[in-house]
Amino acid sequence: FLAEGPSGVVTGRDEEYGAQASERLRGTSAEAWFYRADAADPDDVEASVAFAVERLGGLDILVNNAGISMWSRLDRLADLDVIERLVQVNLMGSIAVTYYALPHLKTSRGRIVAISSIAGRAAAPGVSGYAASKFGMVGFFESLRIELAGDGVSVTMVYPGFVESEIRQHGLA
Repeated sequence: FLAEGPSGVVTGRDEEYGAQASERLRGTSAEAWFYRADAADPDDVEASVAFAVERLGGLDILVNNAGISMWSRLDRLADLDVIERLVQVNLMGSIAVTYYALPHLKTSRGRIVAISSIAGRAAAPGVSGYAASKFGMVGFFESLRIELAGDGVSVTMVYPGFVESEIRQHGLA
């Protein structure tokens, strides 16, 4: 998206990857910055929004794209830590960043883009916790769309299918 020209802030946990991504974008975008943040940490999330607002002078678009996955049946998990982490990153991380960004998006009459997954629309074996977090995103952002209808903030849901990305290699078990 940033390669199309707007300025923006990329966030993530991996500083090296984030720095490389923002460097690549600087060649095509007006300006791009990286801010290291863990979507599961509300303090990180709040600070990342403050950083973006400071650098950009406000927010027009928020893209919720943080996510982790799992590749295990529920009855084969040693405990619920995997499910808790999935919900914390995929669902609560999206809710938190939206919460902190919303006042700025209301000012600009901006857009929230929530990247869910086809797993947020159709169940599959071995990804029950992931599916639950993505189904949760659907419920949250579809409800938020209705809540914000009179405020000029639009909400767009995206449901990618299986894509080649590092999420598959780093899936929790």
